[in-house]
Amino acid sequence: MAAPHYVTNDPYLASFILSEGAVLAGLKRLGPKKVEFRFLADRQLHDLLRLYWSGVQTLVVPARLFGVLRWLKKRSPMQS
Repeated sequence: MAAPHYVTNDPYLASFILSEGAVLAGLKRLGPKKVEFRFLADRQLHDLLRLYWSGVQTLVVPARLFGVLRWLKKRSPMQS
């Protein structure tokens, strides 16, 4: 049985959870400006999602967060 995945099209959410240690399972371009990001749905991911949507202030390392965002943009497959 395949491991469950969490899917989002939000590059900022994807950047945050990836920069905080979530496991990226894959990505797929859905359109010229839309990418689907898939993450391994484990306990750590769900904790990060709750933190992201809670509105509670949290410390992040800006260089790591924006570095991940740039990396995701470069990794997004080109549309065929």
